[in-house]
Amino acid sequence: MMFIGVDTDTLRRERLARLATGETYEDCEQPPEIAHGSARLTVDDNEEYVTAHYTCKSGYRLQEPQLAAIRCSIETDEWEANKLPVCVPGEYRLDRLAQVSKMLQLKESIFCTHARV
Repeated sequence: MMFIGVDTDTLRRERLARLATGETYEDCEQPPEIAHGSARLTVDDNEEYVTAHYTCKSGYRLQEPQLAAIRCSIETDEWEANKLPVCVPGEYRLDRLAQVSKMLQLKESIFCTHARV
């Protein structure tokens, strides 16, 4: 799609403003942009929806991981998103995940020990 005599930065800001106010973001080929992140597009098996799967650049993480994917209806060519993913500074704490894993293993071993008695 080509726009003649239109500033693309202005269009991008207008699209982001519409999405922020709950208005639809159109064009399934162009997912909404997010700061410090990018999107990979996939199409479902029935070819009804395009899904944008967001990831954050190094040094950033998704503030709300449940928002990592948004859909666009191919029929209406509109993104179905009330809220966009947000990348915030920081990394996922792998050491915290390791701690939780160890706690679960400990609970399992305690349970198995008591079950044998």
